[in-house]
Amino acid sequence: MEYVIDFDRVNELCTHPNDNPKDGISGIFVKSLSRQVIKEYLSIYTDSITNHGKVSKKYDDNVLENVIETLHFNKILVSKADIRDNKINQVLQK
Repeated sequence: MEYVIDFDRVNELCTHPNDNPKDGISGIFVKSLSRQVIKEYLSIYTDSITNHGKVSKKYDDNVLENVIETLHFNKILVSKADIRDNKINQVLQK
Protein backbone atom coordinates (compact mmCIF):
# COMPACT_ATOMS: atom_id res chain seq x y z
CA MET A 1 0.00 0.00 0.00
CA GLU A 2 1.25 3.48 -0.81
CA TYR A 3 1.39 6.13 1.88
CA VAL A 4 2.03 9.85 2.03
CA ILE A 5 3.92 11.35 4.96
CA ASP A 6 1.89 14.11 6.64
CA PHE A 7 4.63 16.52 7.72
CA ASP A 8 2.12 18.85 9.37
CA ARG A 9 1.16 15.97 11.67
CA VAL A 10 4.85 15.21 12.33
CA ASN A 11 5.41 18.84 13.33
CA GLU A 12 2.29 18.77 15.51
CA LEU A 13 3.51 15.70 17.37
CA CYS A 14 7.16 16.75 17.62
CA THR A 15 6.91 20.35 18.79
CA HIS A 16 6.66 21.54 22.36
CA PRO A 17 5.41 24.92 23.63
CA ASN A 18 8.80 25.52 25.30
CA ASP A 19 10.82 25.06 22.08
CA ASN A 20 12.74 28.22 21.29
CA PRO A 21 14.71 27.96 18.05
CA LYS A 22 15.86 31.60 18.29
CA ASP A 23 17.61 31.18 21.64
CA GLY A 24 21.37 30.72 21.44
CA ILE A 25 23.44 29.46 18.54
CA SER A 26 21.48 26.31 17.78
CA GLY A 27 18.30 27.14 19.68
CA ILE A 28 16.72 25.31 22.57
CA PHE A 29 14.47 22.37 21.90
CA VAL A 30 12.75 20.28 24.54
CA LYS A 31 13.93 16.69 24.19
CA SER A 32 11.03 14.32 24.00
CA LEU A 33 10.63 10.63 23.55
CA SER A 34 7.97 11.09 20.88
CA ARG A 35 10.31 13.21 18.75
CA GLN A 36 13.03 10.57 18.91
CA VAL A 37 10.67 7.65 18.22
CA ILE A 38 9.00 9.39 15.29
CA LYS A 39 12.41 10.26 13.83
CA GLU A 40 13.57 6.65 14.17
CA TYR A 41 10.35 5.20 12.73
CA LEU A 42 10.34 7.60 9.78
CA SER A 43 13.98 6.73 9.13
CA ILE A 44 13.14 3.01 9.07
CA TYR A 45 10.16 3.64 6.79
CA THR A 46 12.02 5.86 4.33
CA ASP A 47 15.06 3.55 4.27
CA SER A 48 12.87 0.57 3.46
CA ILE A 49 11.00 2.12 0.53
CA THR A 50 12.90 2.38 -2.74
CA ASN A 51 12.40 5.01 -5.44
CA HIS A 52 9.88 2.83 -7.24
CA GLY A 53 7.74 2.18 -4.18
CA LYS A 54 9.10 -1.33 -3.62
CA VAL A 55 10.13 -2.54 -0.19
CA SER A 56 13.81 -3.29 0.32
CA LYS A 57 14.91 -6.18 2.51
CA LYS A 58 16.99 -3.99 4.83
CA TYR A 59 14.60 -4.57 7.74
CA ASP A 60 12.69 -7.61 8.93
CA ASP A 61 9.10 -7.73 7.64
CA ASN A 62 7.68 -7.75 11.17
CA VAL A 63 9.67 -4.66 12.14
CA LEU A 64 8.60 -2.80 9.03
CA GLU A 65 4.97 -3.83 9.47
CA ASN A 66 5.03 -2.60 13.08
CA VAL A 67 6.59 0.72 12.04
CA ILE A 68 4.05 1.30 9.26
CA GLU A 69 1.15 0.33 11.52
CA THR A 70 2.33 2.69 14.26
CA LEU A 71 2.90 5.61 11.88
CA HIS A 72 -0.46 5.03 10.20
CA PHE A 73 -2.27 4.76 13.56
CA ASN A 74 -0.78 8.10 14.61
CA LYS A 75 -1.86 9.64 11.28
CA ILE A 76 1.70 10.34 10.19
CA LEU A 77 1.32 8.04 7.20
CA VAL A 78 -1.83 8.74 5.21
CA SER A 79 -3.22 6.31 2.67
CA LYS A 80 -5.36 7.16 -0.35
CA ALA A 81 -8.35 5.68 1.49
CA ASP A 82 -7.74 8.06 4.43
CA ILE A 83 -7.69 11.04 2.07
CA ARG A 84 -10.92 9.86 0.45
CA ASP A 85 -12.62 9.33 3.82
CA ASN A 86 -11.59 12.81 4.98
CA LYS A 87 -13.03 14.37 1.83
CA ILE A 88 -16.30 12.45 2.25
CA ASN A 89 -16.55 13.54 5.88
CA GLN A 90 -15.97 17.18 4.91
CA VAL A 91 -18.74 17.02 2.31
CA LEU A 92 -21.16 15.35 4.73
CA GLN A 93 -20.50 17.98 7.41
CA LYS A 94 -21.51 20.83 5.11
